[in-house]
Amino acid sequence: MKKIFILALAATALFAFASCQKTDVTDGTANVTINVGHFATKSIGDGRTAKDLIYEVYHVGDNAGTPQYTLVTEGTEELTDLQTKLDFTLMRDNKYVALFWAQSPTAPYNTDDLRTVKMNYAGDPTIPNGNNESRDAFYGMVEFTVSNDDTANEGLTCELVRPFAQINIVATDYEVRENANITELNLTSSTVTLSKLSTTFNVLTGKADPAGTDPGNYKFDFEAADVIAEEFDSIDPKKTWISMNYILLPDGATSVNVEATFNVTAKYAAGTELNHVIEFPATAVDAATNYRTNIVGEIFTEGGNVAITVNPDFLNPDKGTLID
Repeated sequence: MKKIFILALAATALFAFASCQKTDVTDGTANVTINVGHFATKSIGDGRTAKDLIYEVYHVGDNAGTPQYTLVTEGTEELTDLQTKLDFTLMRDNKYVALFWAQSPTAPYNTDDLRTVKMNYAGDPTIPNGNNESRDAFYGMVEFTVSNDDTANEGLTCELVRPFAQINIVATDYEVRENANITELNLTSSTVTLSKLSTTFNVLTGKADPAGTDPGNYKFDFEAADVIAEEFDSIDPKKTWISMNYILLPDGATSVNVEATFNVTAKYAAGTELNHVIEFPATAVDAATNYRTNIVGEIFTEGGNVAITVNPDFLNPDKGTLID
């Protein structure tokens, strides 16, 4: 039986920005400055592919007690060192909300309306869908009222976080040259099937479409042929990353169904070389937005009893292990 361990690591951090700008406005408008940025790590999913910032600013009105959102400006900006500063001229004493979405220039998402960002899990058919850093993205929103005090309109900040959960499969037995029977393993292709996913995300509410809880209609394959050459010290530098995928969890969901098929070539001590298909059975694993779930164990070879361990403090960043 295979030994599988499931760990979840929080990826959260705060950053600070400073801004200094004064405007003398007499026509009822004011300059509003918003500093925008996101946190990057030093390992898989370091966020550095998310360089293109898309923004929308809405005027917030009131219709019989119901907020009324009217688009007043939109655009794109390139992040420098994962942050930027945006200036808007807006009407004083009026309420606005600014929405932000940062992604890779080659990200496969439809961002025509940030209140309905559409996932494309198939991605670009010319590149592997799994193990694809261009699928990383960040979002954020800030709501504010333009003040008559110019200093209050300066230096608004918005920290962007991931709308995704990251699901990883990490093998402890890919490097098996010390094994008496198998001298080498080579992964030729993999398919990781994830179900109960959402296909749209609303930056305004910070929530994904709950309809993804129907596993029959929201089942997607992530195919890849490469092994991720990554040493993640907080797990173990000897372990090999096999699969890394970003997924959108339905609003309120706390788990995802994972199953996988791995095609490998094994070289044996006797000189024999054989092709094998390894099946990872469908398993429900804990997952959460802006967290990574690691499925770690002997994926390819046999070795002991099954042991699935879930960190009970999975959602508590104070007790989890931060990605550094």
